[in-house]
Amino acid sequence: MKKHFPFVTGRVLEPDEFVNRRGERQRICQRILNGESPAITGEPRSGKTSLLHYLSHPDTRHTLYEEEGERLVFYYTDAQAWDADLNPKKFWEGAFGALLEAIPQPNATSSLLEAYEKCQRGEFSVSALEGFLMAVKKEGWHLVLLLDEFDVVLNHPSLGSGEFFSKLRTLTSRFGHALSMIIASRQSVAELNMQTQHLTGGSPFFNTAWELPLKPFDEKAARQVLQRGGKDKRFSEEEVRFILRIAGGHPYLLQYAGAALWDAYESEMPPSERKEYVGQELLRTAESALAVTWHNWSADKRKAFALIALDQAPLLLGKREFDLEKLRDAALACRAEVRYLEDRGFITKEERYPSGYCATAEVMLWWLSEKLLELLRQAGTESEEELGQFLAREEWLGLFKRGEREQWVKAVRALGQFAGEGARVFIREAAAGLGRGIVSG
Repeated sequence: MKKHFPFVTGRVLEPDEFVNRRGERQRICQRILNGESPAITGEPRSGKTSLLHYLSHPDTRHTLYEEEGERLVFYYTDAQAWDADLNPKKFWEGAFGALLEAIPQPNATSSLLEAYEKCQRGEFSVSALEGFLMAVKKEGWHLVLLLDEFDVVLNHPSLGSGEFFSKLRTLTSRFGHALSMIIASRQSVAELNMQTQHLTGGSPFFNTAWELPLKPFDEKAARQVLQRGGKDKRFSEEEVRFILRIAGGHPYLLQYAGAALWDAYESEMPPSERKEYVGQELLRTAESALAVTWHNWSADKRKAFALIALDQAPLLLGKREFDLEKLRDAALACRAEVRYLEDRGFITKEERYPSGYCATAEVMLWWLSEKLLELLRQAGTESEEELGQFLAREEWLGLFKRGEREQWVKAVRALGQFAGEGARVFIREAAAGLGRGIVSG
C-alpha cells in the first residue's frame, strides 16, 4: 500500500497536520477569551496563516475555547487579496455580515439586525459602530477579526489611514469581549507603530496589541515535523540530523527538506545520493522565499548576516578564515540587528567561528554564496577596483562604510576562488558530513 505523502509545502496546514505551536496556541486563546487583541509576527513562511486557520477552524473550536467557543465568530481576511476600492464601509459590512450569518435563527438576529441597520445609516462612524457592538456584547457574541498580511494594510489607499487604525484601536480596546482581532504581520508591533506614527497625533495605533513572535522550532519540535515521514522511521537518524543542519528550525525549510527526502525514498534513490539530492532540492525550492526574507531585511541586518556567513563559509570547506576583522567589528556592532537575527533563528551562537555565530539554516549560507558568486561572474574582471565598483552598483557594497569595503571585496573574491562551483561544493561537504572545524595556520 502506497504511503500517504506527509509533508506540506504549498498550502495552509489543516488542523490534523499541525504538530507544534501548542504553547503559542494556548496563549493566544487565553488573550482572545480575555478580550485582548494579539499580534502574531514572524518572517514569511513562518506559519502565521496556518496558525490563524487552526485558531478559527470548526474542528478545533471546542478543544481550544471549550464552552466559550460557542459565542465566538471568526472573520478571516487576507490583506494581500484586498481590492484597491475596498473602503471602511465595505470592510465593516463584510465583518459584521459574517457575524449575522453565523448567529442561529431566531435568537438574537432581530435585535442585532436593527442595531446593524442603524450602524449602516450612520455610515459606520465610531458612534454607530459602538452602538452595534453594545448590542453584540449584550447578546453575548464575540467577533474576532483575523487580519492576515497586515503589513499590506499600511499602504492600502483607503484602509491605510489614521481614521481606520484609530477605529480598530478604539473599538477593540472598549469592546474587547464583543470585538477583538488577531493580526498576522511580518513586522513587529514596534515597527508597525513606527510605520504609522505620522498618522497619529496621540498614542501609537497598535500599542494595545499583545505581540507573539513566531520563532523557529527547537530541535524536539523540528523532529516532530520530520517524524511525519512515517511511524516506521523511514528517515535514518543521520538523514534527520542532516536536515536539521541545513534547514534549522524554520517550518517551511523543514517541510521542503522532508518532502525532498521522501521523494528520494519513493524513487528508490541510493542512500549515498539522498542527502546531496535533498540539499539541492531545498536550495532550489526555497530560493524565492529566502530572497523575500533578504529583501525585507534592513541594510544592517543584511550586513550582520553577510559577515557571519562569510566568516563561516571557508571553515565549512576546511579553508583558512578570511581577514574580516574590521568588517566583523562593524557588523557585530549592530547589536539590535544581531539580536533580531538570533531571536528569529537565522543565526546561532557558535564559539568555533570567528564572529561567534553561524547561520542556523546552512541553506541560507548556500543561497548567499550563490548570489555573491553570481556577482563575481557578472563582473567578469580581475581588478579589485573594478569589482568594488560593480558591487557598489549592485548595492551590495552600500552595506559597508568606505573603510570596510576593501575587506569585503577581498572576501568575495576569495570565496570565488575556493567555491567556484557555488552551492554544490557546500552541499557535497554537508552531505559527506565531514564537519570540519576551524583550520589553524
